[in-house]
Amino acid sequence: LDTHQVPLALLPQTRRHSLLAHLLRVPSIVFAVNKLDAVVDPQQAFDAVSIALRSFAEAAGITVAGIVPVSALRGDNVTQTVVTDGTDWSTWYRGPTLLQLLESLPVAQERTEGDLLIPVQYVARDDGDGSTGVGHQPRSLYGRIAHGSVKAGDEVQIFPSGERAVVAEVRLAGSVVGHVEAGWSAGVVLDRQLDVSRGDWIATPNSVTGQQSFAATLA
Repeated sequence: LDTHQVPLALLPQTRRHSLLAHLLRVPSIVFAVNKLDAVVDPQQAFDAVSIALRSFAEAAGITVAGIVPVSALRGDNVTQTVVTDGTDWSTWYRGPTLLQLLESLPVAQERTEGDLLIPVQYVARDDGDGSTGVGHQPRSLYGRIAHGSVKAGDEVQIFPSGERAVVAEVRLAGSVVGHVEAGWSAGVVLDRQLDVSRGDWIATPNSVTGQQSFAATLA
């Protein structure tokens, strides 16, 4: 295969999955070029696929976080740089393993500055011993923080009711913490009982306005 004369065609599945991930706003897209144990010249094959991937990604507006050669069957360059057939990939590939690359990527890219916004996904009533109760026990309002951050003492507003309260405490993984930023799932306990249900929003006061319509892209 002469990569300068014969442009490599990517499989439709590769293109489709990449476009779907990009449409769904997956923040970091990594391409793993697999089955390099099945070719005579893994370097030439990897280079040809890499050229095709970068050309496709550029045309699609996809930012590539990395392209990694691997042999999933044998585990080559997946978690360790060892190549089991004795071929020394390090002569032409000096980048990270697939696992090293994945571990270096940002956990989340949500905006941590500015107004708070939390969609309420679960309401837990805690009677103090970890069990669920009824009545006037404190309630934790759980959700993944969309942007901003939250800490005890913050004034918040519930939408769509418009009711206001002050954050009494913030919980993360079962423990009370000082504050939590966007990208993490947290529980918020208010200083007073309000009618809050799954699907409501917790936000910085006056930062959200009601709408009767919206525009969206559905996949």
